[in-house]
Amino acid sequence: MLAPHLQEIIESLATGETAREAAARLFISPNTVKSRLKTLYQQLGARDQAHAVAIAFRLGILRTTDEPHLQPVVIGGLNPDRLRTTIADLTALLRMAEKIPNGPDYQDLLREVAELAADPTADPQVTLQKIARLAESAGDEPSAAAA
Repeated sequence: MLAPHLQEIIESLATGETAREAAARLFISPNTVKSRLKTLYQQLGARDQAHAVAIAFRLGILRTTDEPHLQPVVIGGLNPDRLRTTIADLTALLRMAEKIPNGPDYQDLLREVAELAADPTADPQVTLQKIARLAESAGDEPSAAAA
C-alpha cells in the first residue's frame, strides 16, 4: 500500500502518462511529479517506470480491472516505517527469485510469500522474519548454481 500521492503517480505510470501529463491532470508541478517518481522508485526498488509498474502489479498495488477479487498484499499495518521495510524485503525477494525464473522453486517461493503476507492474524514481525529467511534461501541458490 502506497501513500495516496504515490498511488496517483503509479496509476499515471500504468496508463502511460508522461510526468507533464500527470502534473497537468493532478494540478501539480512537473517537478513535484519527478520528486514523487524518485520516492516511488526508492520505495519499490525500481529502476524505471516500467519496472515500477511491474513491481506494483506483483505486489497488488495495481491490478487489472478484470481481477476485482484480488486484494493488495499488506504486511505490518499502516506504519510507514514498517511498510518501507516490507516493500524492501519483498522487492529483495522478488529480485532474487527473478534470477532463477525457470527454477523449480520460483513459483513455490512466490506462493509461500503471498500466503505469509495474506495472513491477517499473523504477527507482522514474525512474518517479515519468515520472508527474510526465504529471501536468504533464495539468495543462496543462484550462487550455488553458478559454482
